[in-house]
Amino acid sequence: MPDYTFLVVDDSPTMRQLISFSLKRIPGSRIVEANDGVEALKKLTTEKFSLIVTDINMPIMDGLKLVSMIRNDAQYKAIPIIVVTTEGAEEDRKAGLALGANAYVAKPVKTGELLNTVNQLLTPSWRNNFRNPTSSRSHLSRCKHPGRGRKGLLSQGEV
Repeated sequence: MPDYTFLVVDDSPTMRQLISFSLKRIPGSRIVEANDGVEALKKLTTEKFSLIVTDINMPIMDGLKLVSMIRNDAQYKAIPIIVVTTEGAEEDRKAGLALGANAYVAKPVKTGELLNTVNQLLTPSWRNNFRNPTSSRSHLSRCKHPGRGRKGLLSQGEV
């Protein structure tokens, strides 16, 4: 049984592969992929996820609608969400955070930045303090924190 199960939501197979490859560096992780928000919601009903990484711009159901629906469902609202935005898409970033995303990572996605963000969101101290996903204190800005060492998922040398 994996320690962490991540849901990666993006309509681009290349982007899903890049994000999945990065997340697989976390020991004990399992990756589930979805092409859009509708497929992601279906997968949420069948599995428990430790964290969701979603693109914003997707067909059928975009990432903003997905974040909103997750945050309005008591069963899923505590799952940390990272939105992936195009560099310079400030409005998308603000909208994602306002709807309840916990952090954002700009494209092109850098493995170290993504892993640092995941590491911060999944540390026990953050999870214990996480109460209201829509409060401003639950949001991270663009993560540029060093690895968390033995307390986090990866040591500094692994990031």
